[in-house]
Amino acid sequence: MGKINVEFFDKFAIISPSGHFTGGEETDELVEVIDKNGIAANSNLIINLKDVQYLSSIVIGIIVRMHVKFSESSYKIVFCNLNKTLMDVLNMTKVSSYLLITEDIETAKSKFN
Repeated sequence: MGKINVEFFDKFAIISPSGHFTGGEETDELVEVIDKNGIAANSNLIINLKDVQYLSSIVIGIIVRMHVKFSESSYKIVFCNLNKTLMDVLNMTKVSSYLLITEDIETAKSKFN
């Protein structure tokens, strides 16, 4: 199971999930939090994956759908702090070429200035 922290700022919100996201209830909760605090709330998002140890292929698919949804709106979604394993998976699947990924939160924040 995972937990999700949300922080609000003027130009964006930071969503920081932690734990393992395997496609169950924890994943449904993550999608709900992203939907609620993203486009529906007229906000850009930073998804801080620093404390996420595992994302299943189901969750990677959800991330791609979220990226598409944000791309079709006037808002941005930025992913940051991916560990090496997560980054390797996104690179191998070529998903990383579609997403806006930064090394850290400060760099992600700069995308909204």
